[in-house]
Amino acid sequence: MSVVSWDARFGVTQQELARNGVVRKAGETVNKMTKDEYQRFMNSPAMNASDHYRDVCNTRTSVRDKKRMQIDPSFKPADSDWKAKKSFDFNARIDYYRVLGVDEYEVQDGMKK
Repeated sequence: MSVVSWDARFGVTQQELARNGVVRKAGETVNKMTKDEYQRFMNSPAMNASDHYRDVCNTRTSVRDKKRMQIDPSFKPADSDWKAKKSFDFNARIDYYRVLGVDEYEVQDGMKK
């Protein structure tokens, strides 16, 4: 997993460089990529892997949200949810559904009980 996160950060930095022309790091300025460099970068294994993982995540999230909406009418996800302030920091290694003793698709009223 650490390799994927490194690739993603690298990809973001490289995309910033390609789009904005410069990336500033510790006082140094890096010039914009040429068209050929940009094409090679976008077709690189790192970017292909990043695109693949983004697509898998979007698909799984979409399937999960659709299933949850069918079961729980009060569940209405919105893009603005991503900008909401976190109530607390989540630990990705903890299965909170298991901790609560509820099904992943439990309705919100059931979780409150």
